[in-house]
Amino acid sequence: MILPRGYNSQVTLSNGGIFNIGGSWSGARGGKNGEYYDPVANTWSLRPGCPVAPILTDDAEGIFRSDNHAWLFARQNNSVFQAGPSKNMNWFTTDGQGTTTPAGTR
Repeated sequence: MILPRGYNSQVTLSNGGIFNIGGSWSGARGGKNGEYYDPVANTWSLRPGCPVAPILTDDAEGIFRSDNHAWLFARQNNSVFQAGPSKNMNWFTTDGQGTTTPAGTR
């Protein structure tokens, strides 16, 4: 990974790649935006279109707990559904720079 992380969330994608987000428990706090692992090239790359901010919870302990353990579910075309634990749900795409689309609240 490019960014040091702890208690981050990862999911294996439909193409065999890995999407990773959150994890301010380790390393610098905050800014643990999405990263993508390409198993063919054996490289990690940042996905600036997949910011961590939409998945944050309102944890009173601060950022090092509010971006941990996102509930991620891989879908077709290398997309990811984030169902919680925040009230906000989101769709992430991991191709190119990545994208984030709100999916409502739960």
